[in-house]
Amino acid sequence: MTQTFPTRIRTVTLALVVCLAAVTTTTVVGTAAAQTAADEAAFEPNDTFENATQLDPGDYTGLNVTEGDLDVYAVELSEGESLSAEIDFSHDRGDLDLFLLGPNRSTLQVSVSETDGENVSSVASEAGTYYLVVAGFQGASGPYDLRVTTTGTGPSPASGELEPNDDFETATAVEAGNYTGLNVTENDLDVYAVELTAGDALSAQIDFSHARGDLELLLIGPERTVLQTSTSSTDGESISHLAGTNGTYYLVVYGYLGGTGPYNLSVSVSGGEDGVPPAEPSPTGTPGDETASPPDPETDRLGWENGYWANESLDVETGDGLSAAERRALVARSMARVEAIREREFERPVEFDVVSRAAYAANQSQDSFQRLVGTRYYNQVYEATFIVDEETDAYDVVTGGQSAAVGGFYAVGSDRFVLVVEDPDDPTVDEGILVHELTHALQDQTGLLDSAFRSPTLSSDARTGLLGLVEGDANYVMARYDARCANGTWQCLPSDASASVGGEGSDSDGDSADSVNLGVYLTGYQPYSDGPALVAALRERGGWDAVDAAYDSPPVSTEQTIHPERYPDERPRPLDRRAPTDGEWRRFTSDTLGEAWLYSMFWYQDREYDIPVVDSGQVLSPDAGAYDTYNYTSAPSEGWANDRISLYRNGDASGYVWVTTWDSEDDARQFADAYRRVLEGHGGESAGDQTWRIPEDEPYGDAFRVVRDDRTVTVVNGPDLDALSAIAPDVGDDTGEDGDEDESVAVP
Repeated sequence: MTQTFPTRIRTVTLALVVCLAAVTTTTVVGTAAAQTAADEAAFEPNDTFENATQLDPGDYTGLNVTEGDLDVYAVELSEGESLSAEIDFSHDRGDLDLFLLGPNRSTLQVSVSETDGENVSSVASEAGTYYLVVAGFQGASGPYDLRVTTTGTGPSPASGELEPNDDFETATAVEAGNYTGLNVTENDLDVYAVELTAGDALSAQIDFSHARGDLELLLIGPERTVLQTSTSSTDGESISHLAGTNGTYYLVVYGYLGGTGPYNLSVSVSGGEDGVPPAEPSPTGTPGDETASPPDPETDRLGWENGYWANESLDVETGDGLSAAERRALVARSMARVEAIREREFERPVEFDVVSRAAYAANQSQDSFQRLVGTRYYNQVYEATFIVDEETDAYDVVTGGQSAAVGGFYAVGSDRFVLVVEDPDDPTVDEGILVHELTHALQDQTGLLDSAFRSPTLSSDARTGLLGLVEGDANYVMARYDARCANGTWQCLPSDASASVGGEGSDSDGDSADSVNLGVYLTGYQPYSDGPALVAALRERGGWDAVDAAYDSPPVSTEQTIHPERYPDERPRPLDRRAPTDGEWRRFTSDTLGEAWLYSMFWYQDREYDIPVVDSGQVLSPDAGAYDTYNYTSAPSEGWANDRISLYRNGDASGYVWVTTWDSEDDARQFADAYRRVLEGHGGESAGDQTWRIPEDEPYGDAFRVVRDDRTVTVVNGPDLDALSAIAPDVGDDTGEDGDEDESVAVP
C-alpha cells in the first residue's frame, strides 16, 4: 500500500499480517447427525485454528456467535474432494459472515452479503484440513445453523463434459465464470476458447497444488501466437490482457515436465469503451534532444517496454488528469525505466485499476474476520509497548491509519496493482507510486518474492526485517528514479500531476496525518526508511547480484536493517520455549517485536506523553547514509539481541510475559531503566521489590514486574498483583540483578 503524508514522503506498504493465536488444543468432534441447541456448549471454545471444532458432513443447528467471538470449524478433505457450506440466520438479529480457508490458512472464499444466509464452496487442490470461520460483522452476534456437505474425490461430473479439449480445434468454449474440478492428466493439455471484442479486458486464473503437480497457464491470440505466459512455482497462475482485436483467444493449461493434477479455473471479462481501445499517445524526443527516439527493437530488450524507451518523453496533459491511453503509456515507460535502473527484464505486462479511498476504507472496516482474529493481538501488543491505551481499539487505529494514508497496493501473483484515489472518475498518477509498485511486479515476475516469502510463519520482527529488503529495494529504485528526474536525465510528470494520489497537496492532508497514531506509523514505516540503505550497502558490496542473492537469505530481524553492517552475520540470540503455566491464565499466542518496535515505543513516549526516555527529535537525523530516511537507533534499544512476548488471557482479562535478551549487561540495564522510567511517566509507583502499579484510572492502568538477570530483562503484566504470580509464578522469585548468564533463555 502507498502511504503519503504532508512531508511528501512517498512509500508503499504491505498490509500487516495478523497471525491467528496459538492456544492449547481442545478436541471436540461433531457428528453428522443434526445437533440440538444444547450441543452448542460442546463446540466451545473454538475461536482459533488450534482449537477448531472437527466436523463431518451434516446439519448442525442451534449454534451461536456471541459478541466479539468467532467460531472456527475444521473439515478434512482429500485432494479433489468438493466442500460446500452454508449458514442460515436472521440478518436483522445479527449480520454473520462465512469464510473458507485452506490448509495453509489462507483465505479461499468469503461470503459477506446482507441476506439471511451465507455460503462457500471449493474443490480441494490438496489433501488437508480446511477451515470454516463464522464471524459477526462489526461485532454482531446471534444464533445460526450450519450445513456442511462434501462430494467424492476427483473431477466433478461436469468437468468430463469439457474433454477432449487438447488442441485449438477441440477447444472448449467458456464464458466468464468459475470452473471447478478440472484435471490435467499425463501428457495432456486443456485448451479453452474465449470470444473477445477489441477493448475487452480478460483475466484468468488457475488454482492447484504445486506440490502435487506444477501446472502452467498460457494466453494465445486469434492468430495463435503466445501473448502471455504464467509459469511460477506457486499454487496458482494468472494472466490478464486487453484485447487489441476481435476474435477467439485461447487459454491453455498444461503440466510442466509432465506435471498432472486437479485445478480450478476462473475467467472474467470486462468490456472496453465502445468496444475499441483508445489510441496510444505518440512519444516525442527527450528534453533538449532534437533527435527522435530510437526505433522500437525487433525483440524485447532491457530499457524498452510495450513501445516505449526509458528515455522517451510523453506528450500528455496532466491538468485534467490522465486518460486511459496516457496512463497505459506512462506505465509502459515507467516499466522501461525500472528495467534500466534495476537491470532486470519484465516478463509480462503490468496493469492497474483505481478505487476510491472511501471504498477502500469501507472494505477495510468490513473485514470482520481479520477484525475478530486481530483485535485481541493488536490490543495487547500495542498496549504492552505503551502506544495504544487499553480504552482504544488498536485494530481500528492500525486499519484506520492505513485507510487514511494508503495510495496503492500491488497484488502479488496478478501482474496488477491498484491505485487508491480521492476521485476514481478523474484519477491522476504519481510516478513515484508507479515505480515503486512496478518494482514489486518485477520482483514478483522474476521469482524474487517466491524466494523471500517461502517461510509460511514469521514473527512480526522477522517479517519486518524481510520487508526491509523487499520494500527497501522498491524505495531504492524510486529514489534513483527521482534523482534522474531531478537532474534532467529523464523527462517526468510535473509534481502537481500526483496531487490526488494519496491526497498529497490536498486540503485533507493535515487531517489525515493528525488522525494517524505516529507510534503505530513509525513501527510500520521502518522497512521503507532503513531498507533502501541496506540495498545500497548490498549494491556496494556486489552490485545487483548481491541484492538478488539476499532474497534467498533475507534479513531475519529489524536489527539487520537498522544496522546494515550486521547483515547477514549477526542473528538473534536463541530463546528456549517452555511449557505454558497451568491454571486459569492461558497463553494464546507469542511474537517477537524486535529492535524497531522497541525504538518506536521509547520514541513515542517523548513524542506523545512528554516522557523523555529518548529525544524524539533524533529520528530526523538518519545515520545510515543517503538512502536512510529516519534514525531508529537509541541507547535503550540498540543492544537488542532477541525478545519474545507471550500473550495470556483469563476470560476478558489479559496479561503478558515479555522476555528480552541483550548483547551485554549494560544494554540490559539501559533497557530496564528506560522501561521503569516509562512506568513512572504513566503514573506507576513501586508496589514492592521489582513490582509496579499504574492506577486503574490511568490509560495504561495495570500491574507490572520488571526483573533483570544479567543480559535478560523480563516484564510480567497483569490486571493486578495477584495476576502477576499466576501468569509467571517463577519470575522474580529466584532471579534478580545477580543472576547467571546463560547461552539461551527460557521463554514463558
